Amino acid sequence: PRSTLFPYTTLFRSWSFDLPEGLEEIGGEAFSGTKLTELVLPSSLKRIDWYAFRNISTLTKVHIPAHLESASNVFAYYYEDGKASPITEVSFESGIESIPSGLFNGVSRLTNVTIPEGVTEIGSSAFSDNPQLTKVTLPSSLKKIGNGAFYRTNLTSIDLPEGVEYIGSSAFGNIERLKKVTLPSSVTDAYNAFSGSRKLTDVKLGDGFTKFPDG
Repeated sequence: PRSTLFPYTTLFRSWSFDLPEGLEEIGGEAFSGTKLTELVLPSSLKRIDWYAFRNISTLTKVHIPAHLESASNVFAYYYEDGKASPITEVSFESGIESIPSGLFNGVSRLTNVTIPEGVTEIGSSAFSDNPQLTKVTLPSSLKKIGNGAFYRTNLTSIDLPEGVEYIGSSAFGNIERLKKVTLPSSVTDAYNAFSGSRKLTDVKLGDGFTKFPDG
């Protein structure tokens, strides 16, 4: 549901804002255009609607809870009239198993992300269109990477851990600087995973690799 509870208000000017435990949902545009600098989302949170934290020119730090199920384009922007929140630092609550689809889509200043151990799935477009994202560290627990998960980032290399089974279409697509990839023997489906990444010239196969995946 759409919410305009605090859009473009100066009520939260230069604050680190902790939302209360027990909160399960944040409506669309609820804090759009405010002046938050740091955001700690409660463990109870399950859903954030579109653009809830867009156009926050001061927001640089975000902490993601373990049980968040839906949160697409919450830090992104309307293409016609806005800018992404300039997040540079992301942390995750212990016990998180899945990164929601579209979570950090269109975040403009994120350069380095470490996905914690225990995460088994990265959702579609979770980190897509992050033009300054140059380094991603993936956990050994990872099994699935969704369509377009790192589409149009700025990675130069990616080391996929043994255990990854599925890499979605364009998961690492249209990355202009991507040159080196390590593919684990566990991958069974990677159709068009690197589509449009034209400078990819160095592909290393993991130990025990016996069959190329489809695509």
